[in-house]
Amino acid sequence: MMRSRSFYITSGPGDRLQYDRALEALLDRLGLDGGQTVDLPYVTRAFRYKVD
Repeated sequence: MMRSRSFYITSGPGDRLQYDRALEALLDRLGLDGGQTVDLPYVTRAFRYKVD
């Protein structure tokens, strides 16, 4: 999912490498091998503003 985010897509190759390494470190810390599914809450909030 990280690789579909705009901050990742618009980053330079060096930054992307840092993000990838940080994600690998997090997965290692959590004891995950990257082939498993991790449930993350995905919350979308929308607000409506009325202009008179």
